[in-house]
Amino acid sequence: MKKQVLSLGIVMLLGMTTVFAQGGTTGPLTWNYDNGTLIISGTGAMPDYSITMYGDPRTTAPWGQYYKSITTVVIERGVTTIGRDAFSGCEAIDSVNIASSITKIGSNAFTCCHSLTSIVLPHGVTTIDKVAFHYCGLTSITLPSSVTSIGNEAFSACANLTSIDVESENDIYSSENGVLFDKNKNTLIYCPAGKTGEYIIPNSVKIIENAAFVGCIKLTSIIIPNGLVKIELYSFYNCKALTSIIIPVSVTSIGVRSFQGCKSLTSATLFNNVTTIEKYAFSDCESLTNITNLNPVPIAIDPNVFYGVNLNACTLQVPQQSVAAYQRAEVWKEFNIVGIEVDIDELPITNYELRVFPNPATGACSIGMPDEFLYESALTLSVYDASGKLVRQTILNNNGETPQLKMGLEAKGMYMVVLSNGKKEYRGKVVFN
Repeated sequence: MKKQVLSLGIVMLLGMTTVFAQGGTTGPLTWNYDNGTLIISGTGAMPDYSITMYGDPRTTAPWGQYYKSITTVVIERGVTTIGRDAFSGCEAIDSVNIASSITKIGSNAFTCCHSLTSIVLPHGVTTIDKVAFHYCGLTSITLPSSVTSIGNEAFSACANLTSIDVESENDIYSSENGVLFDKNKNTLIYCPAGKTGEYIIPNSVKIIENAAFVGCIKLTSIIIPNGLVKIELYSFYNCKALTSIIIPVSVTSIGVRSFQGCKSLTSATLFNNVTTIEKYAFSDCESLTNITNLNPVPIAIDPNVFYGVNLNACTLQVPQQSVAAYQRAEVWKEFNIVGIEVDIDELPITNYELRVFPNPATGACSIGMPDEFLYESALTLSVYDASGKLVRQTILNNNGETPQLKMGLEAKGMYMVVLSNGKKEYRGKVVFN
């Protein structure tokens, strides 16, 4: 009788186990879920999945019914990629073990994994797709030297993320004070949303990528260096604690929604070289009460540039001799316009013209050396493609000869060529065909 009871107990226990342990296949891989732990094994790439709507945890991933209860993910050796939306919405995940065979982390992959505070990326990972870790709980992350591609907003809206570090051996990316840059620190790619207080952008930075400071709600001050050319779209979107901003003289364009939602922003200073301010650039900056615009000629702007700003209650300071022009200009005329004494002739201008010839060119061109640079011993020659990406940078040892720029026959399209002595820049455009 005892033996029958014992046998019956074992059968019942096994039956209970099968209720909680589930598994199956997904592409070439096998998955098993048991008591909060999901194990994925096999050889090959994990399929891409999809969610029914943004932020909704329902997914086509076969373990979707366990999204709320998965706490640990183990990806075993042999699996080569983590699929798109694989764990999106798994709010309880607090531990992920990624095998060294993984080379790619797919795009919305660990989105909304709020309990995931740390993760170790193995050497071998080369690609992190866009919004891969969007809105997750990471506090810091180290990118291995193998990473060669990071998608837009890969770490955006991670409110607790204070540091992104890059191994020094990485040939594509670098970091400084926890902020992500390209290798030469000419492009600022992403500032972690958990950064607090004041942040001074390094002087080497020429480009701030799209959405680089999105959601940095704890930054109260951002110092932009002279030398930056363009503020891209969404650059400082929703920086709610930012109180003032000075756009340096080198900036010529302010992108779409670049300062939208900066609700504490009370003042902004624009120098005379700004020639473009795109839609919604300062929209919803509801505390904005003072703008200094040193451009003697009011530029045409879209009516939605200052959407949500009480223009009548905002003082616009312009050069005294330009007051009448601003009072006639659309949108600008809605401000409380005040003239200030500015010597137009002494306003700094950085867009000196650089002569490039022949233009158009095939494979190579010559650079006309400005007279004031003739006796400079070391000049920096930088080349940017049409998207603003740095594609070439060299140091010229000035020997009196006309410098040559050799791009190769495959380099077709328009490029910006910048010659600098560290204090002044000459710029020119060249088309290769």
